[in-house]
Amino acid sequence: MKKNQKIFFILCLFITSVSLAAISKKPAVSMSDAKTNIEKLTGVRTLNTKESIQSISAKALMLARQSRDEKNYVLAIKRYNYIIKNFSTTPEYVTALFDKSAIYKKMGFEQPAVYNFKKAQTLATVKNKTGSLKR
Repeated sequence: MKKNQKIFFILCLFITSVSLAAISKKPAVSMSDAKTNIEKLTGVRTLNTKESIQSISAKALMLARQSRDEKNYVLAIKRYNYIIKNFSTTPEYVTALFDKSAIYKKMGFEQPAVYNFKKAQTLATVKNKTGSLKR
């Protein structure tokens, strides 16, 4: 079976067991128990929301830097914009702004380079003072 089919099958079993428990008035399986059972059956560790956002933003940053290293600056800027738009509460947000400003500078666009650099610098100082990223 494919990974998606396994997960679908396990979720169907879980829903069935919850339904049967409700019918027989037995206590239903808690979400943490269900999560643990799914992890045991699939062998894949599920991430909580914060971990998942962190790992996705880190992967997006890695891809953007890979594009930058390949000198595909347009794609790199698109990927940095994706990080900036979707992950504004992660540490990768400020890093994306700094990297994006460096690419603009390499391409000869001074105004966007300065804008992104100042924005990143402001956010980095706010983060250092408060200990968390605020916008």
